[in-house]
Amino acid sequence: MINAVMALGIAPGTVELTNNAKIFIINNEHKDMDVMLYAQGALADKLEISNALVHVSSTEDTKTLEIKVNNISEPGTHEIKLVAMEIPTASEGKGTVIAARQAVISKIIVKNPYPGKFAEGKLVVPKTNANEPVNFVIKLENLGTQTINNAKARIEIYGPTNEIITVLVSDEKSIEPGKMRELVAKYNNGLPQGRYYAKAIVKYGSNELELEETFEIGSVLIEIKNIYVEQFRLGDIAKFDIVIENKWNEQISDVYADMDISDTSGKSMTKFKTAEIDLSKDSTDILQAYWDTRDVDSGLYKATLTLHFLGNNLQKKMVLTVRSDAIDIDFSPTGMATSATTDESKMPFIIILIVLSMIVNIFLIIWFAKRKQQ
Repeated sequence: MINAVMALGIAPGTVELTNNAKIFIINNEHKDMDVMLYAQGALADKLEISNALVHVSSTEDTKTLEIKVNNISEPGTHEIKLVAMEIPTASEGKGTVIAARQAVISKIIVKNPYPGKFAEGKLVVPKTNANEPVNFVIKLENLGTQTINNAKARIEIYGPTNEIITVLVSDEKSIEPGKMRELVAKYNNGLPQGRYYAKAIVKYGSNELELEETFEIGSVLIEIKNIYVEQFRLGDIAKFDIVIENKWNEQISDVYADMDISDTSGKSMTKFKTAEIDLSKDSTDILQAYWDTRDVDSGLYKATLTLHFLGNNLQKKMVLTVRSDAIDIDFSPTGMATSATTDESKMPFIIILIVLSMIVNIFLIIWFAKRKQQ
């Protein structure tokens, strides 16, 4: 069986090759081995390897080989796989020993230039918070044989319902063959939180390149606006109305919440969940949860509400004051009920306060006694 850490390695894992390059065979376990190298892919016959069969000794960390690409006439980006495979030695081939052999692969990327002017690009929109300036960056690479002069982009921004929001124009740049430059357009007004779509039309000379990208501003957000219980009698089922607001510019489906109620010591008493709803964009709706208070006494309880949407969890902690005819909900952290049992981690501090208080009291008694004698 092949070990988890492979004895044989090859570096680099990916090589961009214009003419020739060096490849390193790595002897991770410092053992004697024979390695065979060969190419795979449609253009395998174009890759020339300086030595297709090499011996690596136990004293060698690496073995250096040279590779070269020959006469690729087709323009564009091509990939050839270079395979290095350990082969059995003559002694291992005898008898009934069966040895598993390892093979590792390096990707050889060959970029053959196009005649004249030819560009490829990618539209990138960096992560941005809501209502902050947004940068639109076009990474443009000249894969042709001639310099591209005055490349410029027109960028159209669309909302979730395909309505056009604005049109931007990038700066203008020239790009030499084999080089990459960035065209940048900035939208200073910013965008509200949500998902958007951008289309860039890059023009250079008589050529045109179209790029597109979906991007998000801010993070998907649902806000818990309020929680309340109406028309309650202790012993009946309490209905919690949980008011939530979609701050995203698209509908969020399958939104639900669960509530965990515990006593003042933190021991969980019950947990229940709401039904799922679809929350329309920029809208407010209500989730409803139900608590059977048949065996519940009046008093204070802790509760944790967890809202679930699109793999996100939003929590809100609260204190419930259960009375005979109402449930009051307090979201303030200072309103959280505490256990009657003192936290052991706070005991040393409490003891110090008690001792200091006793010392102060004794000092005051002595001071007042002396004043009385005077």
